[in-house]
Formats: sequence, structure tokens, C-alpha cells
Amino acid sequence: MICQNCGAAYEDGSLRCPYCHSENTRVADKMKSQILKSYDREAKNMEQSLPEEAVHRWTAYLIKGLLILLAVGVLAAVAAVICGRAFGGISHRGEAAHVKKLEAFCETGDYKALCEYMEEESLYGIKYQKYYEIKRVYSSFLSMKDDIMQINRIMEDDSLTEEEKADYAGYWVEMALFHASEALTNGRQYIEDNIFMDNEEILESICNECRSSVAGLGLSEEETDMLEQKDSSDGGAS
Repeated sequence: MICQNCGAAYEDGSLRCPYCHSENTRVADKMKSQILKSYDREAKNMEQSLPEEAVHRWTAYLIKGLLILLAVGVLAAVAAVICGRAFGGISHRGEAAHVKKLEAFCETGDYKALCEYMEEESLYGIKYQKYYEIKRVYSSFLSMKDDIMQINRIMEDDSLTEEEKADYAGYWVEMALFHASEALTNGRQYIEDNIFMDNEEILESICNECRSSVAGLGLSEEETDMLEQKDSSDGGAS
């Protein structure tokens, strides 16, 4: 069922749209038809079993009941439209508040807070695409930074032998290069996708910082370039 008020899709048998609470006209018409048929059967039964005066009296009651039912239906429909518009306005104001908050994070360069905020508020969709791209690239960059911290802890651990350090650190080096590859490849893809999101400068700065961190692992600029090319040839990020 497609809501005639807000355009959302929902179950055919629902009495109202779960998003804007507009009445499901198909179900409402079916119910009204069933009520009318029930009244008609009742009237025929009464006509056969009651005196003519009583039939007229009950018919009047039924007509009044139908008029009241119709009036209630009209009022409910009007109320649903008003509520739908109100909810739509609230939703729009909520999105504007989220965007304002995300823009503030971008202006201050607090991309970690941006990632956390988007996770907490479950912000997805085309309205937040600009910030989702930053989140995706920066999350990979943060993972790489955590990997490098693990490497440093291992190398500073005096309880380990040099062989053990090399063994343990080797795993985290691989993880760091994997996350760096994710950050650089996705960042480059978003920068060069010919869709201007006004986040290209931010993505470029994250990629540059990622390159600097990778250089700290002993990789040359050519080897860093190969991280992007390798991941890209494997299909890249979806």
C-alpha cells in the first residue's frame, strides 16, 4: 500500500500509515461497506419482526449513526493530514539540526566526533552522503592509527624477545597497511568521482595524514601508491 499523504509503503491491511498516520482509504472503505451491509441486514430483520413504527424509529437511529460515523471519519482524515504535515516538519527540522552539528565537526576538524555522532544517531541516506564519505575514510584511518599503536606497544615491551616482537608486530603491520589501503583507496575514489560534495579538501587532508603515518612504517611513496593500486585492482570498496 502506498500512502496517499506521505508516499511511504506499508502493509495493505494496516488501518493507518505508520509514518504519517493517514487513514488507509482501502481498508476504511471496506470497513464502512461492511458496516453498511450489517446495518442493512439488521434493518431487514427488524422490518420482519417489528411493527412499522418501530422500524421507522430504528431507521432514523441508523441514519443518525451513519451521519455521526461519516463526520468522525472526515475529522479523522483531516487530523491525519495535519499530523502528517506536523511530523514531516519535525523530521525536516531534525535533519537540519543533524547537518548543522556535522558541519560544526567539519569546521573544527573533529572527524572522530563526527564518526561517533553519526553512529549514535544512525545517520544514513543521501542527505548525509557528504559526511558518510568522511566517516568511512576517517574510520579506516583511525583503525590504522590503532594498529600502529599496537606495534609501538609491542616494540616497547621488554618482556618480549626480538623474535617475538618481530612476529607479533608483523601481524599489526599487515593490519595497518590494510586499513591504510582502505582509507587511501576510498578517499581517492570520493575525491575523483566527479560529484562535488564539498568534502574533497577534508578527504585530501585525511589521505595526506594517512600517507605520513604509513611512511612512519618505513614505506616509500611508491610503495604507498601501490597500496591504492592493489586495493583498487581487487575491486576496491563498494
